[in-house]
Amino acid sequence: MLNIPENASEEIKRALDFLNKHSYRKGECLERHGGHDSNGYATVPFLNKTIRAHRFVMHALKGMPIDSELHVLHKCDNPGCFEPEHLFSGTNADNIRDSIEKKRRSFRSRVGYRSRVFRCGHPFTEENSYANDKGFKVCRICRLESIRKYNEKRKKK
Repeated sequence: MLNIPENASEEIKRALDFLNKHSYRKGECLERHGGHDSNGYATVPFLNKTIRAHRFVMHALKGMPIDSELHVLHKCDNPGCFEPEHLFSGTNADNIRDSIEKKRRSFRSRVGYRSRVFRCGHPFTEENSYANDKGFKVCRICRLESIRKYNEKRKKK
């Protein structure tokens, strides 16, 4: 459970108390019963808003401003977790690097992103890629295969 600092404001104490009443252990992670956003992050009511619990915990227990431009990253890679020992702050670049190292990042990307392989596993090279009308780099091998299959279906009709 989360320790409530004695010098915390009433709003912070109320939100931490709320999390303590609605949380449980899942392995070493601390998660909340219900109350998750569409991306799987636990949420908490704070100052008449619903905010992500991990961001609130960094604010309440580690002093990070709620509106900080820094990201809150998870050592455990569990978006629903708000265990303080699992959380650390980092820049957007740190967040991207962390997601790539943990193999969570999709390599379907906008033009200019420097990945080595596409999601399909084909190599990401200039010869094997092109930018589609939405600006995403597309695997040429997969696109040509898709066109070939489409044309085969049309011929059969």
